[in-house]
Amino acid sequence: MCLWDEISFQEQYEYKYEINVSDISLISQSFLTDKTLDMVNRMVYRWYSNYKSVLKYFVSFDIEWIMNRWKISNKKIKIKNNEIIVKNWLIRVAENKINWQQLVIFPDLWTMFNVVDENILLAKWNMVLKSNDTQNQKDKKWWMIKNGDINNVFCTHWEIFQDRNDLKKIILIDPYKRYYENQQDPRYSVNDVVKKMEEIYWSKTEIW
Repeated sequence: MCLWDEISFQEQYEYKYEINVSDISLISQSFLTDKTLDMVNRMVYRWYSNYKSVLKYFVSFDIEWIMNRWKISNKKIKIKNNEIIVKNWLIRVAENKINWQQLVIFPDLWTMFNVVDENILLAKWNMVLKSNDTQNQKDKKWWMIKNGDINNVFCTHWEIFQDRNDLKKIILIDPYKRYYENQQDPRYSVNDVVKKMEEIYWSKTEIW
């Protein structure tokens, strides 16, 4: 994965390999958006971390599995003598979709499920991200957000890092709760990250 033209703290990387350009093959162009790469590099630089620690928040390390699992299938099958093309869930089927995305961040799941009506959370154009989701569920949700199939994302601070399509608004609930200060590597403050996201995505932040 090409992270950018320049990476933070190059001196930390002791081993460097000379790569023959002819041996490189492009598997997927722009797998992560420019804005997401800006966030990744900024997280490494701001919190003196490394890419292995930071990237796990943005994407599963089994990138090849993700691409092979969720690529659109062009397999044809017959139903009642009518031939149809079967494609996977990447096709946009949600009703009443808008053309931009909104992120709603809660300090914990208890607050989320007590504040937001369950019918809203279950709407097909909305999505709840949970840290206890299986890796398969996380990869599926990640891809749907990346492709703009989801309008509203409800999550806690653990799941705010995604490869987003068109983020226009961020809503931060109870910003002074202690849960917003992550103490694991990379250590970060959600309030600080949201300010940077607002700058990178040209989005608006509301504090509730």
